[in-house]
Parts: sequence; structure tokens; C-alpha cells
Amino acid sequence: MAGITLIHQQSQLDPFFLKRIIASIEELTEVRILLHEKEFLLIEKLQQNYPVLLIDHQAYVCVIEGRIYGIDADTNDAFKSHLLDLFDTHKKDESLKYIRNLDGEFLVYLIHKTTRKVLVVNDFLGRLPAYYKQSEQFILSRDISLLQTLTGKLSFDEQGVYEFVRMGYPIGDKTLFENLKRLPPSAYIKFGENVSIQSQSVSLQEWQESGRYVKKTEEQLYEIFKEALRNRLKGYQKPMLSLSGGLDSRIIMGEIEKEKQQVAYESFLYEHAIIQSDVKVVKELSAFYKKQVGVTSLEEWSPKYFDELIGSKYGMNYLGMAFIIPFLKSMSSNYDLMLTGDGGDKALAYLFPDIKLLGSNTAKKILRTNEVTKAKTSALLWDFNAKKNEEVLQSHLNGFGYKDPRLNYKHFLLFERTKNWLFEGEDRNRQYIWSTTPFYNPEFFKLVHSINENKKKNFQLYRAFTQLIKPELNTITNANWGFPIHHTCKLRNLLFRQHIKKIIKLMLPDVKANHYVPGEILEAVKEQLNRGFEDPLYVNKRMNFNELSQESLFHLLTLLKVGETIDRK
Repeated sequence: MAGITLIHQQSQLDPFFLKRIIASIEELTEVRILLHEKEFLLIEKLQQNYPVLLIDHQAYVCVIEGRIYGIDADTNDAFKSHLLDLFDTHKKDESLKYIRNLDGEFLVYLIHKTTRKVLVVNDFLGRLPAYYKQSEQFILSRDISLLQTLTGKLSFDEQGVYEFVRMGYPIGDKTLFENLKRLPPSAYIKFGENVSIQSQSVSLQEWQESGRYVKKTEEQLYEIFKEALRNRLKGYQKPMLSLSGGLDSRIIMGEIEKEKQQVAYESFLYEHAIIQSDVKVVKELSAFYKKQVGVTSLEEWSPKYFDELIGSKYGMNYLGMAFIIPFLKSMSSNYDLMLTGDGGDKALAYLFPDIKLLGSNTAKKILRTNEVTKAKTSALLWDFNAKKNEEVLQSHLNGFGYKDPRLNYKHFLLFERTKNWLFEGEDRNRQYIWSTTPFYNPEFFKLVHSINENKKKNFQLYRAFTQLIKPELNTITNANWGFPIHHTCKLRNLLFRQHIKKIIKLMLPDVKANHYVPGEILEAVKEQLNRGFEDPLYVNKRMNFNELSQESLFHLLTLLKVGETIDRK
């Protein structure tokens, strides 16, 4: 994965360690040392058009990875002043507040020229996944593969592995690997005698209360959204929008056309009923706006791209997404920016559970509606104490701390699933082309989550928001439903049927689902097991793998391929 790696050691880097690191870097053509001081190394893994900015200020050196929208970080005096104030104990909090309100996907590395103090901050939501390891040296990296190359063999973390197959991703700050953690959002890292990592706590309750007296929320949201989209397009010569048949990317398309921006539209197609419905609606949108849309043909089963996806994300984005790599490569050859509708369904949609939680056990509700693999199946999969892992998982999911169980559920969706699943998927795109979405603008995100959830029920906010952009967009089919959002009677019936299905699932949680599992995935899993790469994972080879769903098998295959990669290093 392209990006920055920081290696820091108090007083000075160990000479033997440093010699080995430099020797490793010299063998990697795409890696270079950006800054080298006695106490630290700042390393850049190069990728064409990947944004890294170095600011040589009279008081500090600043390296910014990613993009900050709406200001020119290289010339903006207020921004530079706040960076300097981060070193001042009395002014730090105000400067952190300023930086956390900036719109963008970024990590900022600061080195004071006089005191040699080093600081790191990231954006409000932690949009660029970064991972850190702390031993004699503190290492922060965007690239797990590079981290492994520089520091030695990684080992799987039992709890992270369990949660990856159970949920689809490790939760909290865990990764798949021992002693390797995720950097939290709104982080502030201070290097001294000890490394201090602080992050801003978020209260959905406070956000909700702050919106109680806000009037004309849709109009305010729309103004923020417009500005966020404009700012993302500035400085790019060949932007494109990844267009689907859903509700989110059409909102962006509508605003692009309303503003008469020069943006290309692209989609992809493979043999799957949902994707075919998507492309059918994309063609409706194309006809409505009289715009051409490029459609890239893909293959859903794409083993030839497995190693490439493992190499860039090291399992943090699972192999079920390998099919999209040819699309991303094609986009990077023709464009310099990819806009997506990511995040729309985590902003404008109703996020409270539509069934009352049973008792106070939030974890059970979350798991029943978000699990990839059931607990009983997971217990059969591993030759370790899965009961203990399940207890740790449920304890975390029951620990969000809100009195209202609905807020606990919403917190999970926004600060577990979104951060640990969706952001990793977006980040895969950035290995090829810079990818962004206006829906995660901090001001937009906070305001939309201050709205009473009841105002989002039955897609009310979606309709109202789209109405402000182009009312006719509400009359075009939503591919996921087979009818437009303005057919409110059909929508209520659909949501009612979904409600009944969820009630049945809660009442009969142990009913086995009928899985269709393509033979290729089963064979790929068995092949990996026969090659012996299951040993560090403690996979139970006696299990009947036909009991696993396609998603579960893809996650298991991902772990096995990561194990093979680690073994080769």
C-alpha cells in the first residue's frame, strides 16, 4: 500500500536495527527514505499520483499524506500556525479542534526543528487506515507488507483472526496480527520518553442533542455537501464518478450535472443478478442526463488478482473484492480522481435497529444482523478456544456505554463497521487511484447524525435531500428494490417484509441457511490447507467446509493466503 511509514526510537535508532532497515529499503525500488534523523526515519512507498506534501517551515518540517480539501495546506497561514501551536501545551487543544474539523483524508507528521519533538495527527474519522507496532522502536505504517519486510515475520493474532471470519473484520483497534494495532480516528501521537497516543471520544448522544434546535437541516446539509464536492474536484484534470444503480452515487451525479462540472462516469459489470440490475439503472441515469457511461466487464471469481490484493492490504480487505482490481487499474490509466457514493448509506439512512433489542445484550442483536459466520460454525472451524474469543467479542460489543441500546447499535455501525470494513475497502482503491466521497465531510457527518433518526425512517431524508438536487432522480429505479424511491407504498411494503424476516431470524436464530457455494472457492481453500499454510491459524481441517457460506470461505481463504505470504517473506 502506498504511503508513509514512521520508525521512531527514543534518543536514537539502534545502529544495528537501522543498518538492517536501510539495507532492506535499498532492495525495494518503490521505497525511499523521505527524512532521516537520529531518532527517526520517515519512509515513503511511492505510487504514481499518490498525494504526499512536504512543507519546510522555519520552525518545523511537516509531511502530509493524503488530501485536505478546501484549503491549500502549502500556503494557508492559519493551517501552518495551528501546526506550530500543536507543540504548545496551552494551545494544543484548540489546534487539534481546528485540524479535526478539516475536510479530508490525511495523516500529518510534524518535526520541530529546534526541540526535535515529533507529532502525528490524523483526520476526524481516520479515513486513511494506519497501523502501529510498539517495542524498542515505535513503527507507524500505512503498509503492513512493508512493515513486515522491515521488521521481521508477523504472527497472527488469535482474537483478530476469529473476529475476521466471525464478523468480516477485526473489531476495535485490532488487526489480524499480534502487537499490531489500528491507529484510531482523531489521533494525536506525541513522542517523548514514552509514546503517547490520544484520540477524541465521540458521543452520538451529544450530537443528537446538539441537533434538537437545528432548523431546515436538509438545506444546511445540502450546502455543506455542495461545497465538499466542489472542493474535492479542485486541482484534478480528469475526475470520474464510480456510478451504480443505488441512491448514493446518483446524488453525486445529480450535483455534478447541476454544477456543470466536467466529470466522467464509469461502472462495471459481471455475471450477477444484482450487478446486472445496477448496470440497467446506470443506463437509465445515462439516458436521463444524456451522458456516456463506460462499463468495464469483470469476472467475479478472480484468483489471478488474489496475490495483488493480499500484497496491498495484507488481508484487511478480503479476497471477495479481488474482482474489482482490473476496474481500478483501468480507472488509474484514464483518470486522476475517483469519486464514489461511499458513506451515503451511513449518513442519510435510518441507522437504528428496526426491532427492539431483546434485553440489554446489544452484542447479540449486532451479531445476528451483522455476522458473517455463526458462533457455532466458528467454534467448529478452529483448533483453539473459540468460546473465549466469543466472550471477548461480545464484551467489546456490549461496551459502547450508551443507555439507549439503539445508540449502541448505531455506534457499532459508524465506528466499528464503517471504520474497520468500509474504510479498508476504500483504501484498496487508493493503491491505484485517489478515491474520495463527500459524505464523510466532518461538518456534514456531524450534522446528519444530529438529526432525529425518526426523520430518516422510510428513506424520508434520502427523498428530501435528493429533491433539493434534482426531483426527477427520485423517479428513477433503485436497483436494490426494482422500483423508484418515490413509490412510497411499495417501499413501505418492502420494509415491512424485511422487518418480518428479521423477526423470524431473531426468533429462530439457529435455522440453517441454504448456502450456494461456488466449487472454485471450496477447492481453493482445500488446496491452501493441503499446502500446510493453516498451521499458524489453527484451522480445524476435519471440519466439513461445505457448512461455510461463500462469504465465510472467502474470509478463510484470505487468511490462508496471508499465511502463505508471511511464510514466503
